[in-house]
Amino acid sequence: MKTITLAMIGLAAVLLLAPPAAAKKKAAQKAAPGRAAAKALVKEGLAEMEKRDFDAAIRKFTKAAEIQGDSATFFLLGYAHYQRGFKSGSPETADKDDALETVNAYAAAIELDADLKAVAQPYRLYHSLALSYEALNNYDQALDAYKEALQAAPANPMLPLYAARLRYRMGDMPKSAANLALSLAKARRIKKERLIIRTVKSDPLFSVLLGSPENRRIIRDAETGGEPRQEPTQAEEPTQP
Repeated sequence: MKTITLAMIGLAAVLLLAPPAAAKKKAAQKAAPGRAAAKALVKEGLAEMEKRDFDAAIRKFTKAAEIQGDSATFFLLGYAHYQRGFKSGSPETADKDDALETVNAYAAAIELDADLKAVAQPYRLYHSLALSYEALNNYDQALDAYKEALQAAPANPMLPLYAARLRYRMGDMPKSAANLALSLAKARRIKKERLIIRTVKSDPLFSVLLGSPENRRIIRDAETGGEPRQEPTQAEEPTQP
């Protein structure tokens, strides 16, 4: 993914929530020997992620999951597959095997922890899950994942922009325009509207949106300081993307 990327520095702190010290100590006292081995493998996998050696990270996380898989480990496994498979940043050119492995690992993570309490920023999981479904041409599932991502991070203007792109790919121009207008409205609130405009006009991943006359009009209005004539309030409903 090119526009929303995850910094590899301090990856453990960004990706996973650290348990309270007392709870961590208590859990460690009760842990089976295998848990210590799994924990060591996760630590090694995170180090490989920081070096962007995703092949090695996948091997480490896979072994950790086999020993004692939990939601956090499956998330890391899925995220490593996602990073390896989406080096181009585009679902059209992503590696389909990695996309499928991402979906499978994330499904395991969600099954073990439906609320994703072990993940610091759940929207990242749902966003990369949506792109993985896109790569597999499973558009309905991708839309569901975008909805979850938007619920988890409602102020993020990039999420409806990705949804606008998917709607465009699906040939649903009215909803593509609604999501583009929503993206600009959210960006305006945090003074990032120009960034969204520049992204749509210059990033090949999103410039396809300009193939729609309505999307071109929305961008043109935003450039001249006008309000989008779509209804962002309706677009902000969780089911909108």
